[in-house]
This record gives sequence, C-alpha cells and structure tokens, in this order.
Amino acid sequence: MKTFVKTEKYADLPPALGNAIAEYRIKPGSAIAFQVKKNHYIQIIDVNGSQCADWIAFNNSDLTEEIDNTVTRTINQTTVPKVGNNSYFYSSKMRSLAQVVVDTCGYHDSLLLACTSSYYEALGYAQHPSCSENFNQVLKPYNIKPRKGWAAVNFFYNTSVDPKGVITAQKSRSRSGDYVVLRSCDDLLCATSSCADDISSINGDKLTPIHVRIYQQINNV
Repeated sequence: MKTFVKTEKYADLPPALGNAIAEYRIKPGSAIAFQVKKNHYIQIIDVNGSQCADWIAFNNSDLTEEIDNTVTRTINQTTVPKVGNNSYFYSSKMRSLAQVVVDTCGYHDSLLLACTSSYYEALGYAQHPSCSENFNQVLKPYNIKPRKGWAAVNFFYNTSVDPKGVITAQKSRSRSGDYVVLRSCDDLLCATSSCADDISSINGDKLTPIHVRIYQQINNV
C-alpha cells in the first residue's frame, strides 16, 4: 500500500525540486515498494546523512525485466552511472530503465548485494532484519519471487576496490540532505530501503530514515 506524505510534516528535508506528486518516508532499517510513470522523477534523499539506500527497479509492464548492474557497468564502463554521458541504468535486455539526472553525493555502489540474512547469521545475529528480506516482503504483493540476496544499486554506499581487487566498504560519505534524482525511462516498479546494517559502520553506526519524492517535472537544478 502506498502512503502519501505531506512535505510540511517534515522539517528535515532539502527544498523540493518541484511539485511532488507523492512522498514516502522509509523508516530506519525498512523498505517500501512504489510505482512510477515513464519520464517521472524519483528523488532519494538521505535525511540525516551517512545512511545507505538500496534501490531496485523493474519494467512495470514486464516484471521479468529489471535493472542489471553487470550490463550497466559494461555499457557505461564505470562502476555506477554518473550525471552526463554515462548516466543510464540498463536492464538485461540492454534497454535503459532509469537515468541519473542529479547527484549531490557522488559515492554509490553497484558491486555488492543488498545486505542478506546470511550475512547477519554469519556474524552471530540470527533473525536480524536485512534489506534483501525487506525487499522480499514489499515485493510479495506483486508476485515477485523472493531471493536470498538482491543485486541492488546501493546509493550513498562508500565502497572501493584496491589494486589486488579486494572490495572494502567504509562509512557512507553522504551528508544530511544529500540526494539522487532519477528519471524513469519506462513505467517502473521500484523498491527502496533504508539499509538495515547496524553491525558495521557503513551507515554511520546509527540507522536513520530515507525519504523519497516523486515528481512529474522538476525545476532546473
């Protein structure tokens, strides 16, 4: 179920980029699913800073077609799309499903899975919430099969690869009010999380909310 939230209820958000047609507050460590029309804009906001937000998206008319990070990296020749020439997220059919049009942070990840139940179990935290399981729950009404781990786009996630190929993750570099704006290239079904990882330091040692605004049009920014 989608919930409309009035902007004025929150004093912790950056100015809107236009007239928001829908808004969603994602509670710390949880996830939501929502639908977006073609050529609408999705603004994913880190409310307090240092909070990662996983994001996945499907072609709403064919839910077997979803954003594919490997295809996206191959076409763009970069780990994460950037505003400019290499700004698109592609599906396994090599069609663009979304485009990055604004990014105030610049640090994101497409190499790692959204956190999983097995990750927490290996650290001794059985039954710990995970982004992958949260996605399974919010996508269930759309008859999307659950997965052990979702290959999400991990916004505000601070990863790096050393010369030996080792991937490391550090505290998110996003600041309070940082955001990414995506333009939908098709009607999309999306799911977004406020990352549930309070075991490592990637979320600044404290889980905080993520806010999503949907626009039909945005101002020049």
